[in-house]
Amino acid sequence: MRILRAVKMQMKMDLPGGGLAFSLPLGSVVGIGLAQMQAFRREVEEGL
Repeated sequence: MRILRAVKMQMKMDLPGGGLAFSLPLGSVVGIGLAQMQAFRREVEEGL
């Protein structure tokens, strides 16, 4: 969960597009499941 919070913090400081682009490879590296990644992206898009 700490990793997701770090990603969210980074996105708030970064441009939304750049944050999403950087979160996808991070999700693959960390091994986040596809469904979790989609839910996370949806949450981020609603938060913007």
